[in-house]
Amino acid sequence: MKTYILRFTTKGIKNIDKMTSIDFYNNSVSKGKVINIEKKNVKGIFGINGAGKSAYMLSMDIYNTITTKSDYLVQDVIKNKLERLINKSLKELFLENIFAVSKEDDDTKIYEVLKHTIIIKYYFNDFKQKIFTLNEKLERLVGTTINSEYEEIYRVNDGKLTVNDKLLDSSWYKEEYSNRLEWSSLISYTLNSLSKNKDEDLDNKKLLWYMFSTFYNSLTTKVFIDSEDLQENYTLDGAFIIMNHKSLDPFRNDEKYIISFKIMNDVVEKDKFDSYKKEVNKLKEFIQILKPSLKDIRIDSIIDGDYYRCNKIFVYDGYEVDEDCESTGIKRIIKMYAYIDLMVKGAKVFIDELDANISGVFLDKLLEFVAENGKGQLCFASHNILSMNILKQYKNSITVIGETGKVVNIVKNGHYQPVNQFYEGFIEDSPFNINSFDFFKSFGLEE
Repeated sequence: MKTYILRFTTKGIKNIDKMTSIDFYNNSVSKGKVINIEKKNVKGIFGINGAGKSAYMLSMDIYNTITTKSDYLVQDVIKNKLERLINKSLKELFLENIFAVSKEDDDTKIYEVLKHTIIIKYYFNDFKQKIFTLNEKLERLVGTTINSEYEEIYRVNDGKLTVNDKLLDSSWYKEEYSNRLEWSSLISYTLNSLSKNKDEDLDNKKLLWYMFSTFYNSLTTKVFIDSEDLQENYTLDGAFIIMNHKSLDPFRNDEKYIISFKIMNDVVEKDKFDSYKKEVNKLKEFIQILKPSLKDIRIDSIIDGDYYRCNKIFVYDGYEVDEDCESTGIKRIIKMYAYIDLMVKGAKVFIDELDANISGVFLDKLLEFVAENGKGQLCFASHNILSMNILKQYKNSITVIGETGKVVNIVKNGHYQPVNQFYEGFIEDSPFNINSFDFFKSFGLEE
């Protein structure tokens, strides 16, 4: 089984104050249809500083975390950060993920298209405490395009669950869930509850399938944000507990989605150490493309119970460098490699500022490789508009978020190349009315 993101929409994060939707596949999808992401699996998001590119990426990360971690909105540190990140005028964050779920025995055939919506609101009570609430809805597509009709599976409003009786039996639902669902997704709370009793079954297998499919979609979607804005990689933590439940057996092809992250964590189970060494060797070969002077990556390890704590030493002619002392660019490439590796294997990966600290030539060749060979989906935000020259050969691969938040897809237009359209201000909502003399006043000079 595999999932594919078709559209993700957000509103209310940082400066994004209107619905911002980006499509990742054709609108014409429905149950039973073939899905083919070949040469449609890379999406570059461009725009001026402050347009909302990073905010969009952060929204996806928040969505994934809420879907997989049931106590996310309980933690004070998270609530404090969310208060700063949620748009002050709106005081609510809208997150909506439309994704396709393939058949269990055929990754190219759509079994269901699901739409999962989460709305986070906050207010201050009489004691000036921050109170966060979460409303949620899960639907399935019954039409032939993602813009057509959906059938509701369940919804949660103010902690109260409503289930579609035509589809599901709600007898499994326990009343004590109610006070939890005001701040926790039904999916993450139910699955985390199941993880404490791995032999417990839900009476309604169909509901279990819908929840596990949504959870699995988040589990296999990874977001790399090179900042301190909320990202905690909770999706990785919760996965190991929940994946142990017996009902997840059909979803379990996941070693490939997890082992790459050992490269960053460097705390490795003893029985995974050989796999870790192979991954480090692949990382070495990846870095050598950019930096041929690297001879090897040596692993220093110490035993800590059932784990190895590892440290990577980068070996050059005549000297060695600890990973912590490597250049900013190399350290970022180490992190980025883990995410790109997951995309090549089949995961859905979002990377903010993919171009930061990386050679433009290296980046363009890497984009060409993943577009031609990656089995998953890659969405990245970038300021390097020259990457449009690589992306233009692939379908629906270039998206611009404009000054007012308008989302525009760029296609080749006659003799105008996308990069020229962007640079010369021919993209709607991105005029780029900048001249060299505009800087005189800001530097205290006279024209």
